[in-house]
Amino acid sequence: MISPLRITSSGYVGDSVTPAGLIVELETSDGHKQMLTSSDGDRGREIFLSPDGFSGVRGAVSWDETEAVGQYGVRRTGRHSYRVSPLSVNLAYGLRAKRGGLPDLARRWEGMWSAYEVQKLHVRSSYGRFWANVVDPTFSEWPDNLLSRRVWETSMQCRVLDGHWFGETEVFTGNFTMTPRGDKPLSPSMKLVWPGNQTTVKFPSGLTVALPGVNVERHINLDRGFSGQVTKPDGTVDTGLWSSFQGLISGLSLTPGEPTTWELGTGVELHVTPRYLSPLGRK
Repeated sequence: MISPLRITSSGYVGDSVTPAGLIVELETSDGHKQMLTSSDGDRGREIFLSPDGFSGVRGAVSWDETEAVGQYGVRRTGRHSYRVSPLSVNLAYGLRAKRGGLPDLARRWEGMWSAYEVQKLHVRSSYGRFWANVVDPTFSEWPDNLLSRRVWETSMQCRVLDGHWFGETEVFTGNFTMTPRGDKPLSPSMKLVWPGNQTTVKFPSGLTVALPGVNVERHINLDRGFSGQVTKPDGTVDTGLWSSFQGLISGLSLTPGEPTTWELGTGVELHVTPRYLSPLGRK
């Protein structure tokens, strides 16, 4: 049984989740967090999830393959040659209101979701805390007799274009050996938070990169495909500084469960966010 949805003030209810329950929270594009579920299992609320009403949340990995002359079948092109398809998350829920109140409640519920901006869906379960970027909310048609009803059971969908969920971020400093968390083969998301002082970073490959003194905080994206992109704290790209690092810093692909060794100079932090195929554990 999944706990009921509700609209209430932001913030989690309680500090724990029963194995049978979920805490689900919507974070809007302006940073407002709106609780959608409760941990007490009270179904006497105006919005509530149906049993098994949280579905379509598990991603799937597909590998690039190629045929080879003189070889039976096909072979995979490489350990990083894979893709994860977008998810279509389904929320099956009920609305409950006094007679005549369902249309206003439905508008309030649908108005929480943005038709244009990326939002975040946070999930806390017995497996941990997770979040995903969600877009494209789609709602069911309203029935003709909604005004005269007191309960309406319906559903909505939203898409996770990344095809996976993020876990809790870990922060590392100094010299350390770090074993990434997450689901294989998904590499964790990583960035260096650098206060702008003159220092060095030694990567797991053994490469040591000197960071100049620029006296402003900068973030260095270590995700594969971003080529060490340098951004300001607000996310805008520092093109000049990024250009000076190209050829020195590149993206990394780490394997969950395999340890790596780092040496970070004074003030530099490594932020590591694991990726998971599902917030509900393996099935």
